[in-house]
Amino acid sequence: MTSMTMLSMRTIDWALSRFRFLRVVLVLSVVFGGLLRLSAPSLAQADEGLDHEYTYGQTARFTLTLPAGADISDLQFFIRIPRPSLSDTDIYSLAINEGLAVYERDLRLNPFPPFAKLTYWWTYSDTAGVAHQVGPKTFLYEDNRFAWQELREGAFTIRWVAGSSEQLVPALDIAREATDRIMSQLDSTDPGEVTFYVYPSMVDLQAALRLTGNEWVAGMALPEVGVILLAVPPTEAAAMQLQVDIPHELTHQILYRDLGDLGYAALPTWLVEGLAMVFEQRVQALRATLLEQAQQEGRLLPLADLCAPFYALDTEKLQLAYAESYSAVTYLVEVYGWSGVRELLKSYADGRECSAGIKHALGIDLPVFERQWRTWLEQDGRVIGGAQQFWAAVSLVLRDLAPWLMLAGLLILPGALAALGRRASKSELSV
Repeated sequence: MTSMTMLSMRTIDWALSRFRFLRVVLVLSVVFGGLLRLSAPSLAQADEGLDHEYTYGQTARFTLTLPAGADISDLQFFIRIPRPSLSDTDIYSLAINEGLAVYERDLRLNPFPPFAKLTYWWTYSDTAGVAHQVGPKTFLYEDNRFAWQELREGAFTIRWVAGSSEQLVPALDIAREATDRIMSQLDSTDPGEVTFYVYPSMVDLQAALRLTGNEWVAGMALPEVGVILLAVPPTEAAAMQLQVDIPHELTHQILYRDLGDLGYAALPTWLVEGLAMVFEQRVQALRATLLEQAQQEGRLLPLADLCAPFYALDTEKLQLAYAESYSAVTYLVEVYGWSGVRELLKSYADGRECSAGIKHALGIDLPVFERQWRTWLEQDGRVIGGAQQFWAAVSLVLRDLAPWLMLAGLLILPGALAALGRRASKSELSV
């Protein structure tokens, strides 16, 4: 047999083997395809029959219209709600009334996260036992009490109610410039897509914030959903207020993107708010006055008390807490530099406790850091060393202990006087 004939035979054998292999694959595909069709649920077209409506902060209603005369069972409603928990999907088994399934929710008792994207769908089984799914459908749970206007540029969107677009156009430039500045100093990632909702008054904003338990704030970042809420009345001062509020809230957004849920939640509030105020690039006389008065009167709040959120503080202590936070972070930047700030932020990424994060990043405990900061305050914000620093620290300790030293003196004085009296009596008797 010639080499050419052998090559032809091999070619034929290879072709037959290839054909048999493809035939087996085709048969298996048909078989498995049939099995999958039998076992897989039948999905309805898009979101046919789905509907929802809500009044922000009040009620929500979800409905599914079923085919006429359909005999179904095991009807369930699913809704996925963004939240930091093990399960973000709620499931409800519901009844059917004349071809209509309804799920109603009282948002005053069981609220949705403000401005979150929610996804819902329905499942049921027919008389043949085949499972069906209708949906999913996603919508934005925003404040629908207002008709919002919108401007968009890149990753930033500004939505507002009152005022002209000319008043809000600068907000996009402010957001872009503030982002560049914050990212440069913190060596951060970008904040992602952010939507700013600009309310026309503080009253309107506080009504929207009521569900979050933060009615007292002038603005708020909801970093888990990429939303920032602001109260900026449509006046000539709007641009100046935006220059302050936007960098402040963007700081929160960027820190959240950098550290995630766990790290952001672990950050001391004085550190977060202090950084946000530093990036405002505004010197507020009221803060300096409050801080100076509290310092002179010995009313400074311990930084350990400012690690937790400020929600429980009354108005006077709240203002002082912000003033102290700004001052402590200003000291942190001046003495340890932005590299020290970055190390401190990273130390909380794993959820460290307030003082433990300071210890890990700076090598000192929180009380020591606080003592250094207060000594710096005593020197009018000047970094000093040597004997000056020592005597400034001693002076600070003595002033802090003065009330206790006076109390101790009052307690000890009667005993000391009595002892002196007895000693004097003994001296007279000995004479």
